[in-house]
Amino acid sequence: MRAAAGLLLLALARPATGQDAPPLKTIEIQIINEWNPVKLPELARMAEVVVVATIRGGRSWLTPPESIQTDYDVAVEQIVKARRSDALKAGATLTLRKDGGVVERDGKPLYATESDFPPFKTGGRYVLFLKHAPDGPHYWSQGGPQGAFEILDDGVRQVSEAFGSWNRERGTKTALRPFLDEVRRLMR
Repeated sequence: MRAAAGLLLLALARPATGQDAPPLKTIEIQIINEWNPVKLPELARMAEVVVVATIRGGRSWLTPPESIQTDYDVAVEQIVKARRSDALKAGATLTLRKDGGVVERDGKPLYATESDFPPFKTGGRYVLFLKHAPDGPHYWSQGGPQGAFEILDDGVRQVSEAFGSWNRERGTKTALRPFLDEVRRLMR
């Protein structure tokens, strides 16, 4: 659950003074979302869907007023949790929506980044704790960055650094299989 949200518009690559300043080259929007802390047992219970998946790419667009969202194509490798009504199967593709991304506006790049929730990496593997969006056929990450765990060579790492407690409590050396076993145990 989000506690608060806001936007901060930053203009970059432009000198602060001088009449002959070059034109603005880049605009960055910082999306400030504050999330209520959620521990792994709560994530496992609250998430409607938990999958092991690979990010295949994303499409970003401008949303009013001056923000950006991205829909990521997510290839499902393994289903850890799903409601009976979900038609998800391994090999399926789902859409994961996230604040942030990059679009072109007036011929210039417009970037938006979400605090404590970096963009997903194309080709990156993740364990995702998801909830259905009420307004469409896509999903959101349960607990924002706390519901996304990147799968690395040497273990699973919670994407959230500020709100997530997994990395501080467990480190980033827990292998995928024991992590998924714990999630399954917590869902009971």
